[in-house]
Formats: sequence, structure tokens, C-alpha cells
Amino acid sequence: MIPRLPAAVVALVAGGAGAMAIALPYIASHEGTRLSAYQDAARVWTICSGHTRDVAPGQTAAPETCRSLLQADVAESLEAVERFISVPLPESALAALASFCFNVGQEACRKSTAFRKINEGDRAGGCHDLRRWVFVGKKDCRDPANNCRGLVHRREQEVALCLLS
Repeated sequence: MIPRLPAAVVALVAGGAGAMAIALPYIASHEGTRLSAYQDAARVWTICSGHTRDVAPGQTAAPETCRSLLQADVAESLEAVERFISVPLPESALAALASFCFNVGQEACRKSTAFRKINEGDRAGGCHDLRRWVFVGKKDCRDPANNCRGLVHRREQEVALCLLS
């Protein structure tokens, strides 16, 4: 099954938008926004739209703060992709990889087979390798009983976005 990318993301890609303009709404659509701190599926304290740095139980944030944090966090993820990837890629692929890094962390991205393959010139292989990253702790999110199928959907969309040119 080919995953359906959000229409707004497809329009941005078709319109020649930059990676940041593509990544920001894409990541926001997967992260959602919570104004109160919570523990995510990996039990990491999180607030707003996937922000995990310096979050404490009971913490709250205003919507404007959440928008600023998301902007900064996505920019940081995109900068990491640009540091770790040494070959030219289309903006859509950079956005997909920024989403991946945002979700799994910069060090995991840097060490991933996906990034290695892309840097070796195998973009398709690297993009497809993102599908392997469907675990939360030891839970395989492909198993509906683990209640994390959204991660599988996100990875499928990242693969599709990564392969767009």
C-alpha cells in the first residue's frame, strides 16, 4: 500500500518549497500538540509538539511557546540532516529525514543504516531503510496489540516523501 501524504505537504513539494516549509507542517501533523507535559510512548517527558528538552512533570506551555519550540526543534533536526548527509538531495527528502531525526534523535540518525546508504549514493535503499525504525523500546509497532501503529504510518509516509523528487 502506498501511503497517502497530506495534501498540504504534496502541494508544498509540488510548489518547490524548501525543506523547512515542508517539514514543519508534516512533523506537526504527526506530533500533535499538548500544552501539558506528558510521558510519550518511550516514557520520555514531552510537551507541545514532541519537545523533550528540559521538560518536567506538571509543566505547561502556551500555544505561542509551542509554536516557537516546534520551529526551533524542526530547524535543529534539519540542520543535523544537513551535517550528516554528504550528497545532494531534493528538499522533500531532506524534510523526510528531518522528520525521522526529530522522532528518533540526532545520534540515532547519524548512526543509522539509512543515512549510511544515502551517503553511499543509494538514496532509494536509505529511504526504504526508514521502515526498520518501527519500535518503541522493545515494542514492535507493526503489532496492533502494541498500540503504536501511528509510528508505522509515519515511517511509510517518510519513505514516500524521501523518494519524491
